Amino acid sequence: MIRRPSGQTPPKIRGSPRWYPYFKDCIGAIDGTHVTSRVPRSQSAAYRGRKHYTSQNVLAVVDFDLEFTYVLAGWEGSTHDANILTDNMSRPDGINIPDGKFYLGDAGYACRPGIFPPFRKTRYHLNEFYGRNFPRTAQELFNLRHSSLRVTVERAFGALKNRFKILDQKPFHPYPTQAAFCITGSSSGALMNTCLRRKRSSLTMLLALAMVWRHLTMTLGRTKSWSGQRQCGLTEVSAGFEEEEEAAAAAEAQKKRKKKQQQQQKQKRKMKQQHR
Repeated sequence: MIRRPSGQTPPKIRGSPRWYPYFKDCIGAIDGTHVTSRVPRSQSAAYRGRKHYTSQNVLAVVDFDLEFTYVLAGWEGSTHDANILTDNMSRPDGINIPDGKFYLGDAGYACRPGIFPPFRKTRYHLNEFYGRNFPRTAQELFNLRHSSLRVTVERAFGALKNRFKILDQKPFHPYPTQAAFCITGSSSGALMNTCLRRKRSSLTMLLALAMVWRHLTMTLGRTKSWSGQRQCGLTEVSAGFEEEEEAAAAAEAQKKRKKKQQQQQKQKRKMKQQHR
């Protein structure tokens, strides 16, 4: 299950002079990731951002054990990460950051209580320090240490999408179900956490999948009152699917027929060549 951060200094930071005591109040890293989504064509513009395909922008927080401690889904793919966080922190049921603690964020976030971004207009990414490109200023050294810690959230996203390919493929189910797969860690995030803690045994995978299915059936029954989710009008988003599903089914059938005809023609040409 998703567990809130304890508020104590993580062992990874406490045991390393690279980060301690400079990041002793850091309890995790925050970032957004795009999950491919399927929405009605009339609303696709709002869900198409810099990725050039329709997607949800999912806000997540990860601790330094690669475990998700907060997940928020349902925002359109064109929404900036900072806008999602600002709206979420203004809500009474939004993300709760303990007093005196902070999350590491990238340069897309503003410096504010609870969020600690790097210096802007300064080298930041790890590949910019490869080879003999050592830090030359105090700001560059800080950004290097910051980046080496914040990369944890990128690793968590990569591991999650590698484990659950459905998050990186165009879904076939309605948008409410798509949001349900991402909205809480009791779905993909909690399953990933369970697998990491218990070394991904087959029995654990089955148990975790059962937990996911139970949660999804409960969640889909109360779409309008999902805890922690922005009320994004899922009913309106899914309303345009009926007509588009028929058109998509017809297009898919035509595509299959065309592919079958091409295969038959190719087979006929091959048989003619053999007879010659």
